[in-house]
This record gives sequence, C-alpha cells and structure tokens, in this order.
Amino acid sequence: MKPSTKKYYGDLVDSYLNPFFENMPLAEIIRRNVKEAVAFWVERAKASDSKRGERSIPNALRTGGAIFSWAIEEELVTVNPFLNPGKVFKVESFQGDYLRPEEVTPYLDGVRKKAPRHYPILRTMTYAGLRIGEAIALKWGNIDWNGKFLTVQESSWQGILGTPKTKSSIRPVDLSPETIEVLLQHRKAVAAQSLKAGRSMPFVRNATAQNANQVRTGRVEDQTPLLGESVNA
Repeated sequence: MKPSTKKYYGDLVDSYLNPFFENMPLAEIIRRNVKEAVAFWVERAKASDSKRGERSIPNALRTGGAIFSWAIEEELVTVNPFLNPGKVFKVESFQGDYLRPEEVTPYLDGVRKKAPRHYPILRTMTYAGLRIGEAIALKWGNIDWNGKFLTVQESSWQGILGTPKTKSSIRPVDLSPETIEVLLQHRKAVAAQSLKAGRSMPFVRNATAQNANQVRTGRVEDQTPLLGESVNA
C-alpha cells in the first residue's frame, strides 16, 4: 500500500469512524448505528459548510466495511453492518470546477507575469495533464527533446518518491513545440545560473555533451528535478 493511500484511510478512521464508534465494541455495532453515524457526519459537514466532508462519507463507510470484513475473517463478529453502503448514503455527483479551455491562456499569462519562475512547470502541468505529485517528481531525464514527449514514471508524496497512482499512470505524454521551447529556455536559464555559481552546466540542446549518443537521441540521464530548478525569468 502506498504511503499516501495508507494516510488517506488512516485519516478516514480518525476523522469519521473513531469520533462516532470509538467507544463501541465491534460486536455491538449494528446497522442502525451506521445510519446514525451517517446522520452525524452529514450534520457535521453542514455545520462546517463543506461539501468535501460529505463527499468522503461513502469512503468512510467502505473503510468501515473493510474493517468488519477483516473482523469476520478473524471470527470477532458474524455480521458486517456496513454492507451495501450505497443504501445507507448516496452523495450527489461531484462536478469539479476545472480550468476551461478558454481560461487556459489567461491563466498562464497571469502566471508568467506574477510568478515567472513557476511558469514552465505550470504550463507543462496544464498541457500534459500532470498530477501535482507527478510534476514534483518530474526530472529532466524524463524529457525526450527530439521525440517531443515526456515520460511519467514517478510521483512524489510528502517528499517520498514512488510509482504513480495507477499502472496506467506510467505513460508517455506528448509535448507541443511551444512547450518544448519553454522548457528549453528554462533549461538554458538554469545552465547559465549554474555556470555563474561555478557548478557544472546541465545539458541543453546543441550543447557539447560527453555522451554523443545522448545528444543524438535527445535523452540525457539527468536525475535533477525539473521543479527544483525553477529560476526567475
């Protein structure tokens, strides 16, 4: 289990199951108690004026069901009162307020003006559809300059590198010529900054590299995080 997944379910236990069921023996929890817990969670969410808390209730019910499934296997209980959580509570379909196509250009223009050092990575995230953890884990070596694509191989969670969310999340992502150019200029700016600071010059297109094959293929085994090298434009 990924650390992020473990923390997520731990938070569900701490925030939903424990506040209501903590002092109740497993064998005494019945279906009515589960319904009462749902009513408690709904009222709490309404009091906080947060739809997010309400949307997590189905996951809290499934987590409770998983705990009771384990308890049945261990012969601690005989019945799972959390079965069929959809019959206990249904949450309205969540419609995310995502960035619309017509909002992309104004958004990125604003980033370039107000936070230019973050423009390259935010542009890449927007057009490549990267999750935050995937962007944080992205390294220069993940970019194929000649093929004009990047490969998502890792994700970062609280500084811990691991595989992305699902197997299908390990994927190549095409980059537009414009995004390639933005990343290239960013890379050159990093190279100039490195030279000024007396450090070795990172790879950039048309630069001399020790490994001629890397230049020919456009791939360099550079494990430097792309996000960690943001510089002022």
